[in-house]
Amino acid sequence: MAGLNIVNKRKSPLSPEENERRLKLWRQGLTDSEIAKVVGCHPGSIRDWRNIRGLPPNGPAIANNLEFSPGERLEVGLPYGRGEANTTKWHRGTVLEVYPRFTIVQLEKYRVTVSPWELKEGSVKVRRLERKAG
Repeated sequence: MAGLNIVNKRKSPLSPEENERRLKLWRQGLTDSEIAKVVGCHPGSIRDWRNIRGLPPNGPAIANNLEFSPGERLEVGLPYGRGEANTTKWHRGTVLEVYPRFTIVQLEKYRVTVSPWELKEGSVKVRRLERKAG
């Protein structure tokens, strides 16, 4: 029973230079997939390498570096329709709350969440409204 608590401490097959190269790419903010493309291995290998060293994952960057603040007025473009008829309908709204992984926007009739991943993949679009002078 005591043997079950022992952690398997294998020596890494990576050279110190390769380990330093991966660490440098990770510090630059690259995701596991991006590091894997540069290094030439599977993203799962990078994930395992990172987990063994206790490094957190680098998430995708927020599209267009959009940072929102409560009370800010926006236009949110939501997909409407399917296939060839798929269009974007724009709705005006106000930012209610901002969290690290998503933002809540109050539209005229309902609330929507907007995440950096939706902005990056383009399924949701956001435009800032100009503030009125006065």
